[in-house]
Amino acid sequence: MNRLAWSLLLILALLAPRSVAAGDACACRFEVSAASGAIRPVGRATQTAAARACTFDVRLRVAAQEGGACDGASAALKGLGSPVTVDPWAMPWERVTIRAGKQGMRRRVLRARVQGSGGAVGRARIALRCDAEPLLDGCDAILAESTYCFVGGGSRPRAIGLTSDTLCGEEGQPPVTVLMTRSLAVWQGEAWTCGGGSPLGGFVATPLEGGEDRRVAGPCAATGTDGEALLVLPRAGFDAPLATNVGRARGQLPLGIGMLPPPHGNEIRAYDLPDDVPGGAYRTVFDLDAIPEGSPCGAIFFDTITGQDGIIYAAGCRQTIFGTCTPEPFVCVFDTNTGAVRPTLELDGFDGRILGLSAQPGGRLFVLTDDPTQLPPIGYVDGSGGGATITVGTNQIHAFDVSDGSRLDSTTIPTMGAQGLACVSH
Repeated sequence: MNRLAWSLLLILALLAPRSVAAGDACACRFEVSAASGAIRPVGRATQTAAARACTFDVRLRVAAQEGGACDGASAALKGLGSPVTVDPWAMPWERVTIRAGKQGMRRRVLRARVQGSGGAVGRARIALRCDAEPLLDGCDAILAESTYCFVGGGSRPRAIGLTSDTLCGEEGQPPVTVLMTRSLAVWQGEAWTCGGGSPLGGFVATPLEGGEDRRVAGPCAATGTDGEALLVLPRAGFDAPLATNVGRARGQLPLGIGMLPPPHGNEIRAYDLPDDVPGGAYRTVFDLDAIPEGSPCGAIFFDTITGQDGIIYAAGCRQTIFGTCTPEPFVCVFDTNTGAVRPTLELDGFDGRILGLSAQPGGRLFVLTDDPTQLPPIGYVDGSGGGATITVGTNQIHAFDVSDGSRLDSTTIPTMGAQGLACVSH
């Protein structure tokens, strides 16, 4: 046989479909549907219990391989009670509920063995972890109210009932420097803060029930939640590897009000799972480069953010000619559905410092302030043009309508020095 014939045979062999040998890999993975609706392929998913249970939506999926290794595949799935056989190409979402203990972590492990029609085998595993609800001594009545809020600025996050106007949490203890920040998110059983007294303004998680905080990422300017995901506005170095975790004792004095903060980045991120923070997947939900030239929001150093129904609300300070930063009393509004900047939200009758924001269902935006002017009751017309005054330094929480900035309610809270706001509505 001449050289040309051998060459033709070699080409035909390369072009011919490859048969699937027994033992070839059939790649497969578990996926989890996050509260935001994002689908995440993971090997571990963690939640903090709500009503003493964690709920996960899980499914198994295989990936197409060369040669059709996964064609006609079926999967033996363990961990849902009795072993079951599922179609890994079309398995529907399976809801897995884990009852939480009073303390510690409970977990369930799902395992799958996938076998293709040609004998190819694949395996997948996922650990579903349910952490116990935080135990907040003396707070049961407040946490049962329809709306309550957490504030920072103390030795641990404190809870405030907006119906009872009462507060629980440690009072009279020296404040923890990492909680001395206008940026606060309460998510998955922990308080997350940016700035504060952590070294280099790092991203810090503090257990709600008290305990050692930990630095989980590099510098960030603001954090909050949209009711489902954790929002973060990073600074340069946020994703840099951390050499060690940093505890409270290694903190430094926080940035004071009026001091010019370091610049932040342009992307507001959303993390769907605690296991993703900080090195995992995230979604960029808004690009601050979309702020048009001449907008009052274009010159703001943002230090508090919150979200609800696809809208992000942000506030901060503006640099002065003296190199300081003056807090602004208006709120910038960003639409994550369209990527557009909406008109700024002017808050009715409010001209104080915004120390925290928290958006809630029903079109409500809660604002924490230490402004000494007490706004008049809803519907009251003051002919003198001035409001009553209260003790300087006493904190207030105002509720505003996000559609027009009109004030819905005001509460004077029994504490001073509060910073950062994270509210919860049942």
